[in-house]
Amino acid sequence: MFHNRTSEVSQLNTALSRTTAQFVVLYGRRRCGKSTLIRQVLDDEGCYHLAVQGEEALQRQLFSKTIDLRFPGFSLAEYRNWSDFFQAIVQRGGKRFTLVIDEFPYLAKTSPSLASILQHLLEDRAKLNFHLILCGSSQQMMEDAVLSATAPLYGRADEILKIIPLAAGYLQDHLPDSSPNDLIREFAVWGGVPRYWELRSRSSSLSGAVQELLLRPTGLLKEEPRRLLLDDVRSLIHPFSLLTLIAGGCNRLSEIGGRLQKPAAELSRPLRRLIDLGYVVKEQPYGAPPRSGKQTYYRVADPFMRFYHRFILPDFSRIEMGRGTEVWEEIEGQLDLFVSQSWEVLCGKAISSGMAGKDFTDCKRWWGKTKTGQRAEIDLVARSADGKRLLLGECKWSDLKQTKKLHQRLRDLAPTLPFYQGEEVLTVVAARSGGDFGPVEVLGVLR
Repeated sequence: MFHNRTSEVSQLNTALSRTTAQFVVLYGRRRCGKSTLIRQVLDDEGCYHLAVQGEEALQRQLFSKTIDLRFPGFSLAEYRNWSDFFQAIVQRGGKRFTLVIDEFPYLAKTSPSLASILQHLLEDRAKLNFHLILCGSSQQMMEDAVLSATAPLYGRADEILKIIPLAAGYLQDHLPDSSPNDLIREFAVWGGVPRYWELRSRSSSLSGAVQELLLRPTGLLKEEPRRLLLDDVRSLIHPFSLLTLIAGGCNRLSEIGGRLQKPAAELSRPLRRLIDLGYVVKEQPYGAPPRSGKQTYYRVADPFMRFYHRFILPDFSRIEMGRGTEVWEEIEGQLDLFVSQSWEVLCGKAISSGMAGKDFTDCKRWWGKTKTGQRAEIDLVARSADGKRLLLGECKWSDLKQTKKLHQRLRDLAPTLPFYQGEEVLTVVAARSGGDFGPVEVLGVLR
């Protein structure tokens, strides 16, 4: 099933309809649908080549067989280097077509000069008989070859699309028989990766899918985080250690350093890498100065990675011994608490996406000391664009019968907040049921 991506399809179709040769860059983590997106826009005249890891000469031989589909007999010649290879394509002439190189980093890794060769080709677009789309899952290598300011192809792209996981609302299309509450649980486990949704739908239940895909010694997704991270990092020691600690509730740099018995300064670089890759997010309380590090809080941003490093990796030994059912029984007992954290994040995104009004656009959490010196936390805080209203909210992954006390607590707390400036206070309660809004509304907004 092809989900959403309507703006990306439109952007690509517009680019490929232009009369001059176009250079498009498409990148993002595995399993998010990059190749499927390309298939939506590639016509019968296009050439799609999926690069493989291997020696440079072998890669050219395999690539030349792909070009055979456009120019029969192209693979009969021997090409000494990539310059000769691409010049041979240009010399064939003919009507302009679209050439897609998927997993371009595999080629660039064995041929550091390839990006410069393509740069030279793109300098004279009038002679090019193809649009060029470079696609890659290794975000680091795409940065090095194409996107960073020092890359040979920097500034040449006509379109750059980063393909990210889908929003929670689209899971409704994939699991149409699930209730909104169940969809929130599913999203907390699988996140927004279409391939995981596809694999999940083969089982009749969340329990069955987790046990089949993650809790068997040969589970299809049991090694997935390892494969994802190895696209972009050399060693898994730091990333796995950090993700496991953060997913387990160790959220401050001093705590993480203490648990790993390492100075905080030594962890800054690997943490930054995980943040850049989108697996970890660095949070500060609402209203805190951007550069203030005193109250910085780290959390695993990707739901699947959080579930994996919270429950799967710590129990690898039992899973390898075939005791996955036992592990699931323990997970199930903690699942509502786990889901509650994802629920809070989804509610914040829904507020930022306009659920409480289009003028509330930057919803965040707040924690710290009030003006009276008491410690407090608020799940949802947002200020209207005109600065006249302040939204304060509570998130509860539970079934509520009464919300009056929660609303009153927020109203009483408002004047004591360090960022309160006399605005009109709007209070909301998000709950599994019984609140001002719940899973139905959140899923509807997050599409």
